[in-house]
Amino acid sequence: MKQTIYAFCFFLTVLLLTYVSCQKHTQENHVAPIIKQILATKSEIENHLTQHSAKPAHPIFVSFWDFDGTILKGDCSEGYEENGTQIYKGLVQVAIENNYSTPYKPDETKKFFDYYTHLDKTKGHLVAYTYLTTIFAGQKRQSLIALSTHYFNTTLQHYYFASSLAIMKELIKNNIGIYIISASPEFFVKGASQSLTIHHDNIYGIELLTKNDILTVTVKKPITYAEGKTAKVQEILTRL
Repeated sequence: MKQTIYAFCFFLTVLLLTYVSCQKHTQENHVAPIIKQILATKSEIENHLTQHSAKPAHPIFVSFWDFDGTILKGDCSEGYEENGTQIYKGLVQVAIENNYSTPYKPDETKKFFDYYTHLDKTKGHLVAYTYLTTIFAGQKRQSLIALSTHYFNTTLQHYYFASSLAIMKELIKNNIGIYIISASPEFFVKGASQSLTIHHDNIYGIELLTKNDILTVTVKKPITYAEGKTAKVQEILTRL
């Protein structure tokens, strides 16, 4: 039986919400109206289906989230600075320092960021994000996920936006699925699974094809940036 799927998207909306909540420290005042509107919409849809469907309706409700700057303050790959002071290292620095990058030695983080910044300015975000991901080709995917999981559990989870966590908690309580689509490498962002209590299969990022769990340089399409995020949403909805 076909099921109708209703999706709520949290890309710009939650980004704006969490910025305001961090500035004013009044998270509850901003979370409550959004949750109220979502649940009211969900209820109206369910009531409409009940009244107008000849057969029992079983709709699926899901939400799609950006990650960096929406759930996490800062960027899990690049790190976070305030007024020129590093608040936390990004996972790309952590991974390079732990000898997980083939082209860069553990003490060559600056060399990477210099070239990465050059790519971003001259070629654009897509090329830069893809390059960031491919410097870990040749490594075991699961080893990088384990490194990321440890770093999220010990460090990065302290920088989650309280507003986003509160919204996600309410969505889960009301049977609205959560999917995260990030432009960070998937072996980085999947590390948030434990600390967010979101199944790792529901977290997506830029993905490299693997051979016997070893990352190759081949990027899997769609690349989860810009239009590629839309394509990934459509892919997930088709599968559901």
